[in-house]
Amino acid sequence: MKENLIFGSYYHGIYMLHFDTDTMYLSNPVILADVALATYFDISETGNIYTAMAEKSKGGVGSYNLEKNRLTVLEKHLSFSPAPVHINIQGELLLASNYNGGSLNIFKFSSKNRFELTDIFINNGVGTRPQQNTSHIHYSGLLPDNRLIVLDLGTDEAIIFDISATGKLLNLVNVYKFPNGFGPRHLCIANDNCHIFVLGELSSEVAVLRYAKGSLILEQLVSTVPGNYLEYNGGGAIILSADKKFLYVSNRGHDSLSVFEIIDTSGNLTLDLVQNISSFGEFPRDIAIDRANKYLFSANQKSSSISIFEIINGRLKYVTTKDNVDMPVCIKFIS
Repeated sequence: MKENLIFGSYYHGIYMLHFDTDTMYLSNPVILADVALATYFDISETGNIYTAMAEKSKGGVGSYNLEKNRLTVLEKHLSFSPAPVHINIQGELLLASNYNGGSLNIFKFSSKNRFELTDIFINNGVGTRPQQNTSHIHYSGLLPDNRLIVLDLGTDEAIIFDISATGKLLNLVNVYKFPNGFGPRHLCIANDNCHIFVLGELSSEVAVLRYAKGSLILEQLVSTVPGNYLEYNGGGAIILSADKKFLYVSNRGHDSLSVFEIIDTSGNLTLDLVQNISSFGEFPRDIAIDRANKYLFSANQKSSSISIFEIINGRLKYVTTKDNVDMPVCIKFIS
């Protein structure tokens, strides 16, 4: 089976590689577009790519059409602000989270391939760690009840809003406060739609929270690195297996991948750390599972490499590493 893998580079550009699931051969990367700070992107149902980008003193979101191994610009929304740190397409909405400036830009798809700004949220506040001297919005997405959740790494908050179908913020529903210094980065929604798993970048922990009607209750905090590891680590990526029975986390600093089994006991979900394996590369910023659900890929930013692991009963078995890949920071599979 042939699959296409694309990644954004911290240096510049969006690239494509081809992966053969039968031979496990990963081709050399080919540049699709020269885009500065393509640190995160998402792919629409039509196959268009919406990426964070920067041009001179401006930053924002650009949309591209992929055809014949080239990306063609469709539209750009740039302002005098840094490039977003996270892009999330949720139905008819595009959510752009801005780490620098602590803001969220909400876009609505107005017609095929086009999108327009519909609302902006700006947060304020500080946390307890040096990295939390101001608001740093790192993620936003829709919850199972279609409320909007915003994770602020700088203020240790999950902020929940009602939001209209047209992308307008309505009333503030709840502000949940994580333990000091947690630094919420990204999240996954459990298979039961009643629990969410939030990665704490600064504390190297995953929080298991029960969600209902706009409220969050902390049920478990579990470390992503061994207890005897005392050097720097920052949580990177968090994803679920295809069957949502396992959770994978990348550790930047410890340079490893942690595998958690999700234990369901009469509707109560807990995480059990079943494996911690080297990422076979430095600073694994993002991870992705191929479309055949057989392999996990780790984008290792500082070693400019991509490592491949076979998924066997949820656990990971190292296969190989592709070197000389230009500082990969966001990695996804595309049809």
